[in-house]
Amino acid sequence: MGSRNIRNYPQPVRAESATDALSPIPIGSQTGCRDPVQGVRRNEVKGRKKGQPIQLTTNEWYKAQQLGDSYWLYAVGNPLSNPDPLPVMIKNPAKQLEHAAKPLVSARFYDIPAHAISNVVKGNQKVSNAWP
Repeated sequence: MGSRNIRNYPQPVRAESATDALSPIPIGSQTGCRDPVQGVRRNEVKGRKKGQPIQLTTNEWYKAQQLGDSYWLYAVGNPLSNPDPLPVMIKNPAKQLEHAAKPLVSARFYDIPAHAISNVVKGNQKVSNAWP
């Protein structure tokens, strides 16, 4: 929703797709543009209810670090209730927001039931003492 609204925002440069001639390799940003003074800009657009945190994926954060000043974060407040929101535009968000960014780690586990382990142990007498 945030990216739809940002396309209507007047910008000094022409917006283009991130997978067009800006780069032969797609880099993952939502939009890109050519700035005649600063060169290529990559824009990541995030929309959230005003006052709520913005979340970047690990890949988005790494790209922000890698691309530095050519990477911009456009934060749109209340995109669902405001038909023409004014975005906050932050150049090099990895540098500007590094002090406040908190990594969120979520782990993926594989749950193996005890009966499955017991069944394997029963079939293998050498390790039967290792599992009650």
